[in-house]
Amino acid sequence: MRGSALGAESGETRANYDDVDDYNGWTASPPELSDGTALSLGGYTRSAKIIHVVFDDPTTESGSYTGMKRITVTVSKNGTQLAQVSMLRTHSADQLGFVHQE
Repeated sequence: MRGSALGAESGETRANYDDVDDYNGWTASPPELSDGTALSLGGYTRSAKIIHVVFDDPTTESGSYTGMKRITVTVSKNGTQLAQVSMLRTHSADQLGFVHQE
């Protein structure tokens, strides 16, 4: 989605997310596949946070669209963080058609 708003648009479900920022605020416990099928991983939680960042300094959050987003995915078990990974996504990558794959 182009603009400042992040998250799924009205009516979207994980099965039909069409851009990475749809995952902002998403969480699943137990983790699930994109079609909603729950995985047998009791106590585990996956969550995602997506923010706009300053293009010249991606460590700095921006309150508006910049053409670059930082995606952070966190995995926890019973409330204890086990892993966290962050990556950057640019508007250019979106235009090239790179898509999410399960």
